[in-house]
Amino acid sequence: MANYLQTLIADASCAHTLPDLSRYATNCSGYVREAAVRRCGQLGQPDLLPIVNERLNDWVPEVREAARQALSELLLTSPKAQLLANLPGMLRLRGGSGRGDSAQWLATFEARLIALLGTDVIAEQARHGDIVSARACIGLLMRYRLVDTHALIALILGRGDDIVLCLDAVQLIGDLPAGQQPACQALALRSHFGTVRTRALRGLLAQDDATPEARKTAAMRALGDTQSSARYVAREYLGALGVDVRAYYRTLLGQAVTARTAQICLAELAALRALGDTELVRSCAADTRAIVRLAALTAWFKLAAADKDHIAAVALADSAPRVRKFGAMLVQRDGAYLPFEQVARMLEAVGDLRLLLRMAESHPWQWLEWIARLSLRLDREQALALRLDASLGKWLTQSQIWYDNLGSEQAARLRAEPARSSLRALVSGPSAALAEVERELDARA
Repeated sequence: MANYLQTLIADASCAHTLPDLSRYATNCSGYVREAAVRRCGQLGQPDLLPIVNERLNDWVPEVREAARQALSELLLTSPKAQLLANLPGMLRLRGGSGRGDSAQWLATFEARLIALLGTDVIAEQARHGDIVSARACIGLLMRYRLVDTHALIALILGRGDDIVLCLDAVQLIGDLPAGQQPACQALALRSHFGTVRTRALRGLLAQDDATPEARKTAAMRALGDTQSSARYVAREYLGALGVDVRAYYRTLLGQAVTARTAQICLAELAALRALGDTELVRSCAADTRAIVRLAALTAWFKLAAADKDHIAAVALADSAPRVRKFGAMLVQRDGAYLPFEQVARMLEAVGDLRLLLRMAESHPWQWLEWIARLSLRLDREQALALRLDASLGKWLTQSQIWYDNLGSEQAARLRAEPARSSLRALVSGPSAALAEVERELDARA
């Protein structure tokens, strides 16, 4: 072994500061890493736990074994709070993702850890710790059945901030005696996560121990859930019972409801695909709330796609940007047709020049004309804020294939000196591409 490596090993074996041990523990030599980890175990300082944890999955078996031994030493000297803070790192090999076979060691180590911490401490961390440490603690509670299943489900759902854990809790509900399941499913139905509510609802509606009234009540309540999958489950269940879900949503929509409730009603009427609802849905496009107008136009399109031209015109003239964006999508993606001149007038009227320019990109010469027109109208600061210079640059990179679509009247407007000057003002210095465009326009005089 080279002298320099022997020196490093010796230095690692007697290091005593955190920075030195951290450096040696990440050395490219396994011998040095092993010496550093063994030194951590000798020192027994709790703040060395992260260094040791990192080496539990080292690619050298001897280093992994040294880390396990060192961790066993540190268990005896570390306060419970520090052990809990480092718990995720200690258990990072759980699930078989580590190098080598660590199953037997993990089982022995976790048993010691549980004995040191105690069930109450682990459960308290599971309730109030950060998500990462809570997952580790809940894993211990679950694997070793340290608390009963009902209490564990209540603990997880009581936290309510981790969808992975909440989905695990819903899965655990199936392990309960049938009579205990409805109460836990009711807890899951109050979850912040829509997927959790949907799964809980499925479980409750399939649960024979829940009374028919309780199941119907849960399904009726879920008709107003913000999660579409939960509404779908409820709709299917109630439909099988003969409940007129469509009438329910129509009646609700006719009342003074919140914007969110109106959105849900409109989305569900669209999903039910009854053409007789088109007029009701269409009437909501005049609602004072932009979010409801958007939902109404979306539902209208789903119910009567043939009206897309009209829907796009209504949307593009709306005062709300999100609604105008929907109108643009109908034109650009779904094939709604409106003459560009009409689109430009509507967007200019509401002051949405950005969307006007974006939609103009499908109409090359109108795009260039609007760049020139806006450049003349706006001061330099406004033009740069609208990125007219970038729009012109983008146009110039594509212009060579568009000359066949240039009409004589449009060419005359672009050839006029004000338009020329406005376009030149948007480029920094001479532009060969713009000069070529000017020559083409002159040739059409």
